[in-house]
Amino acid sequence: MAKKKKATTAKRRNAYFPCRLVQHDDSWSIILSEFHYFDDYFDGKDVEGYTIERLGKKLLRDHKIQGIKFDSEASMFCAYATDPAPLLALCKLFAAITGDEKTHQTPKPPQPKMSHSGRSCC
Repeated sequence: MAKKKKATTAKRRNAYFPCRLVQHDDSWSIILSEFHYFDDYFDGKDVEGYTIERLGKKLLRDHKIQGIKFDSEASMFCAYATDPAPLLALCKLFAAITGDEKTHQTPKPPQPKMSHSGRSCC
């Protein structure tokens, strides 16, 4: 009789946080629409895809990262490349600004305490 594998509910870490990596046939892209991660950096000003793109271009220049192109819109930041490595480097620079994924996780609500007295509650 084969053993059943335990189901895991652990969430896998997103190495590309605050973006999401998308694999295409011959390229990769990162997308981001959760602009609130950048609120502190932009001091509460309105942030959109073009704002993040300008920041991304500055970071690429400052850190001499090449091979990335952009295709953002107001509602979504998007960058793409034929190699995921420069995209990962850009995401790590973004994460240095926003904080990592753990910083932005919603805490789990506490579990209710149950009485084990054996009596019915009602």
